[in-house]
Amino acid sequence: MEWIERTEPATTARCRYCAYEASFPHWKSFIFEGRTFSVFRCPSCASLIYVPQEILSRVPETQTPEEIANRRIGDKYYLEAGYSTDHIALAVLAALAGVPPAERERHLFVDIGSGLGLSSYMARHQFGLTTITVEPSPTAALGQELLGLDVHRAYIEDLPEPVLQRLAAQPSVMHLNSVIEHLLEPAEVIRSLMARSHIEAIATVVPDGGAMDADAALGAMLPYLAPGDHLHLPTEIGMRLFFRDLGFPIFALRRMGLLLIAVGARQRADLASEAEIETTRTRFLHGLMAHRNPWLAGGAAGRLLPHAVLNRDEASLVELRRYFAGTLPREAMTAALQQGVGWDSIPFHLGPTAFWLAIDAYARGQHQEGHAWCDLVELFTDRLARDYPIYASQTLHLRGEARVHRANDLAAIGEWEVARHWLRLVIDSAGDRVLGASADQVARAEALLGRLTAPAGSLRRVRRVLLEWWRRARTGH
Repeated sequence: MEWIERTEPATTARCRYCAYEASFPHWKSFIFEGRTFSVFRCPSCASLIYVPQEILSRVPETQTPEEIANRRIGDKYYLEAGYSTDHIALAVLAALAGVPPAERERHLFVDIGSGLGLSSYMARHQFGLTTITVEPSPTAALGQELLGLDVHRAYIEDLPEPVLQRLAAQPSVMHLNSVIEHLLEPAEVIRSLMARSHIEAIATVVPDGGAMDADAALGAMLPYLAPGDHLHLPTEIGMRLFFRDLGFPIFALRRMGLLLIAVGARQRADLASEAEIETTRTRFLHGLMAHRNPWLAGGAAGRLLPHAVLNRDEASLVELRRYFAGTLPREAMTAALQQGVGWDSIPFHLGPTAFWLAIDAYARGQHQEGHAWCDLVELFTDRLARDYPIYASQTLHLRGEARVHRANDLAAIGEWEVARHWLRLVIDSAGDRVLGASADQVARAEALLGRLTAPAGSLRRVRRVLLEWWRRARTGH
């Protein structure tokens, strides 16, 4: 897969967000799985439109044994490493933002494109809401099995009659999770649904067309461009106009990475503060850690760990160290990776978790423990990039971070030559746009390497600076 360095002629198209119809200039083309995809930009709201708009066939009702096996691995990855609880918390809180807290319990929480159904699970268990959960893919069965949800296997354009009857009988807030960008005519579909319901607010999760970066590695953009699956990618202006034309007078928006969480509401909608999101997320993850399913519980613990490390939350760290000592014994995990044990036995969160356990060890002055966890990051990243490169982008980034942090720790204790080795690995990987370190990581590695090759007096000063840095990291002052 690769970007194509060429410019195509402008083409006539219609924007699904601001309804502008005219000549659209070419934005970028790329090759994915042997096919060429071309994206054009709306001159009015800058949303991105695929031309031609090709819709993939819908999810088949039956699957081959190979497809079932791949789905199982995909489900395992999603549960252990593939979802963001910050994102789920913000999306649920965004859907509720358009309804005063005192009125929430009389509203349905309608979760369309629910995936596993974690948003429905949060809305039910943390906010006491009655939920309607809709997911067309086989993941719906997993939501029923693990979370006890009543999930309807359907698309938004073809909701079952019992769902429509419930929507007609009770006011609702709607969470459209990566739905709009898949629809050929999203405004028509939502208008038809609104005509048969009492929707007070809609929160949508969509890729941010304005944040797509044609200069970045295609692999980093690919999940958001979703060739052959997404049909168009809105901007903030596009979503604002989209909701206005649907009749919602209130608009609110929050960015999260390369995603937009946009809200259309009939009354004031105040999006949650960072503190409210953090409280909601932490409570949710602690609950999931106690879940009977080890993939779900382990994934929750892996998501809690970075927050505990960065906040130096010692009470949580004690609990998490004990948890991972039992579920991720370092020597056993190292042996499993070296021996080629299957992914049914290797957690997909192992690489990120090992990275944060290394940072925790370095902060406590446990140098050898930190290096051992970094070794595990190296092994895990090589294995994941080989077996499932589509899942490896986060871990590849963390490998670069682990190398820089390891070098900092080595330099701080006077292991100059070994530190230089890890810094050179980071710097030498810069030419590899798939497996290499990021530009920021390379710049930091070059800066530290420059200090480590300075005269002896400068090296002593560098050591004092690094030791002071680690002292502050350990004490938080």
